[in-house]
Amino acid sequence: MKHLKRLISALLLTAVLATAVFASAATIKDVPAKNWAYPYVSKMVDMDIMQTHDGGYFYPDLPTSRGEFVLYLWRAMDAPAIGVDAGFTDVSWDDPWSGAVNWAVGAGITNGVSPTRFDPYGDLTREQAFTFLYRAMDYLGVAPTYGEDHEFYTQISEFHDYLQVSSWSADAIQLLLDISIVQGTDNGYLMPKRDVNNAATATILYRAMDYMDLLY
Repeated sequence: MKHLKRLISALLLTAVLATAVFASAATIKDVPAKNWAYPYVSKMVDMDIMQTHDGGYFYPDLPTSRGEFVLYLWRAMDAPAIGVDAGFTDVSWDDPWSGAVNWAVGAGITNGVSPTRFDPYGDLTREQAFTFLYRAMDYLGVAPTYGEDHEFYTQISEFHDYLQVSSWSADAIQLLLDISIVQGTDNGYLMPKRDVNNAATATILYRAMDYMDLLY
């Protein structure tokens, strides 16, 4: 059953990507100006980092797939040069994220889920997304580091679910928390294991680009 659900998700995502168009923020039908995510979503659409589908729908609550996130991250980082051929059996040269995946592997952002598979249609958790983002910023030499005043920042341990944060993502989350790219919920949760959705992806990419002075 799990494999069937994954196949259905892959087919649906392929269909959505086939109808993707770059559009003005004015055409976003499901993220109105009063929505909390509108400033982030509209900027990512206007800058062609992310796109709408099916005549103007952004699908803010839809999980961002691994392939999509790496593609958007690559665009947000100003499309760095591709250095390797990752050789994943589940990433074809004509997939929209093919070049981005090769860059991500070459830059040390990810090794995939195995030596031969990237799992581009798989969902990405929040802690995985934050880790990818931090590694990309580190690759470009603009990642935050621990400084003398670190103890004055909000600490991961102050969140109710901090024990759910994986050890391999803790530093990335803490350092992105220091510069307000990572922000918990109003009631004090990080939700590291929750899938990152399109609205959240737009938000963290916006904040990262703002930090790096890449917004225009």
